[in-house]
Amino acid sequence: MKLSQANDHYTTLMNKYKGYIDTWDAIYALDSDEIDSTAGLYEEIKNNLIDTGYFTAKEMIDLIGNICNKSLHYRRGYIDLMKRIIEEHQCTDIYNISFLSQYDDIKINTSEYAIMNDNENELLYHLKNEKLNLTEILEKCCLRGAVNCFKLLQKEFDIKITKECLDASFLGNNQYIIDECLKENNPDDDTMNAAIESHNITNFYKLHQEYHPKTQLMNVGIYKNLHAFIYILNETEDFNFTFIVSPYFHIPSFCEYMYQNGADINYMNDQGTTALDIAAIENQTDIALNLILNGINVSALDSRILNEIIMENYIFMLELLLSHGANANTVISEYSFSLLHMACYDNNIKAVNILISHGANINDARNEQKLTPLMLTCMFNWKEIAVLLISHGANVNMQSACGLSALHIALRCKVKDNFKKDMIELLLSNGANINAKDEVGYTPLHIASGECSYEIVELLISHGAEVNSLTNDGATPLDFTTRRKSKTPDSSQESQKIMSLLILHGVKNFLTGFSSINLSSLYTQPIKNLIWESKANFLLST
Repeated sequence: MKLSQANDHYTTLMNKYKGYIDTWDAIYALDSDEIDSTAGLYEEIKNNLIDTGYFTAKEMIDLIGNICNKSLHYRRGYIDLMKRIIEEHQCTDIYNISFLSQYDDIKINTSEYAIMNDNENELLYHLKNEKLNLTEILEKCCLRGAVNCFKLLQKEFDIKITKECLDASFLGNNQYIIDECLKENNPDDDTMNAAIESHNITNFYKLHQEYHPKTQLMNVGIYKNLHAFIYILNETEDFNFTFIVSPYFHIPSFCEYMYQNGADINYMNDQGTTALDIAAIENQTDIALNLILNGINVSALDSRILNEIIMENYIFMLELLLSHGANANTVISEYSFSLLHMACYDNNIKAVNILISHGANINDARNEQKLTPLMLTCMFNWKEIAVLLISHGANVNMQSACGLSALHIALRCKVKDNFKKDMIELLLSNGANINAKDEVGYTPLHIASGECSYEIVELLISHGAEVNSLTNDGATPLDFTTRRKSKTPDSSQESQKIMSLLILHGVKNFLTGFSSINLSSLYTQPIKNLIWESKANFLLST
């Protein structure tokens, strides 16, 4: 590309997206901690970022909240900005604001509070009366741009300026502190990342031209620093590498500009990332659709990206990608679970529905534990999803690598019995094998007798559970109830009721397992009586 062409691109893009660039720069450069000081900036955000469709109101609140967490010395200004967005756009108040609003109460009368307010006298009091790490205190001064506190530490304590101080100073954006830190340390890639995040384009230029550190282009996109991005594009003339990052800015026309001016739409970086990957994780359906219509390879989509859009509940994006060739049976290599497993794990019934409609294997067990989506659903007691899976053919009697069925797993679910009873009834009404054994011979009744309520045990017996079933080491459900009593004395009344129930239904073999424990010495008298009464009845009947 000729220099004149590159300059043309720079001028064109800077002019076209001036409002976007100026607004994001102003958000990051907010330097007021006064309430009601952000009316003008709010109007810029509304006109240049929200009304243009680049960002939703909720996205803006999330992004501004993240900025505020690193710029707490201006927290009141950022809170004011977020409240304006919430009020006009009818957003639900979120954690960022409620937490940040309490920050003064949490941090008041601390060294950190003194630094946030750049109060050197208050900081000096804490330094004299508390045992503090002075290096860490200096780094916090750099991060908060607390120039008075910084000067105090240098004058009174002569603390060494570390590389961490330098990086933090570019985020704190106080030029005096930055210059002092540069006298003591050389900037590197981390320093450049801090300059990118700060949106101080002057400092970015200075680092780039004088020190030449490497620029992490993904961070340029993550922090919405479009000015720096256009500068890098102009310098490198590399439309392919920069194109991958372009969806981070949420501007469909900008992405189009990139591939219309020579970017390879299917270009991948060294990590295998494409522009479609970024569009997907940013939930940019318009950009993703344009990429698809212009020939991007959907099947090359990273499985982790598909998992992330399920976890983030990006339902329209999931439908779009599956409708254009993404594989509904993709296995997430990091977890060895399918997309359907992950949707079930996340209790995301909309995603489960979409995956099933696009051919997801309902009984997928391609993982080391051989767990099916239904088993995972039972593990967390997601009944609504279990109903959906069963209605589409989920096999209730498949067993895991260690022999666990969905019923075994449902019984072990860590919720109260009155909540998991519905799941157990659902499985039983759909043909679950009431006497299925795992690899050590445990049946559902063994588990229930040792862990669940009388009501659950009664339910299993009413569906035909074998009360005399033996584990591999010869233990009966009654043995499990007895062990339960010995380990959890508080459950003695419930245990006694269960033992009575088991005996009532003809338990014959008992106390044959767990031979290494002298269980008989742990029985209370009422339970002893039940056992001996049962033994007498058994002898009389033989």
